[in-house]
Amino acid sequence: MKKVLIIGGTSSLAKPIISKLEDNGYEIAAMTFRQQDKIYDNYTWARVDFYEYESIDIFLHFLPPDTYSKIIFLSGSGLGKNYKDVTEEDTASFYKAFLINYISLMMNLIHRLDDDGQIVFISSIAANIPIEDAHYSAVKAGVEAFVRSASSQLSDNQSMFSISPATITDLMREDIANLILNADKSYNGKTIDIHI
Repeated sequence: MKKVLIIGGTSSLAKPIISKLEDNGYEIAAMTFRQQDKIYDNYTWARVDFYEYESIDIFLHFLPPDTYSKIIFLSGSGLGKNYKDVTEEDTASFYKAFLINYISLMMNLIHRLDDDGQIVFISSIAANIPIEDAHYSAVKAGVEAFVRSASSQLSDNQSMFSISPATITDLMREDIANLILNADKSYNGKTIDIHI
């Protein structure tokens, strides 16, 4: 059975993606959470808080030595403020969490891909348009750039790509789930915009 690892299983996008993949023969092998009260059903859950690198390290040791057909990164966060209103300390902490630690986990998980496995990063339209939360925009763009460049160093049949949605609607959730299900090697290195 094809195994899936989901980083950010409590995201609003997770359930439709899980449903679509399970209906098509995938096993959700593990999911991560940050807040205990948001976990659901009897999946294998592991805590990851990007603000605490130790939690990432523990998670990597917790994972069995399996490989995955799909590794999906749904986690994300913003500061929700005009960049001028954020302290230097909060700015540094945010970039360390959602750029440095995020990419570090992604690098570690590249080695957990099947021979034809995929890493899917859910980015945001904010990576490419002006928004008030400039720091959110910057980290999304940074991870997108990492995915695009790292994709050129994968094994022949592996792939990494980003999906860049606008405001998430129910219809868009379905589109994203279908896109993840049907993605193939031709998606490697791409950023796919979904705007409704």
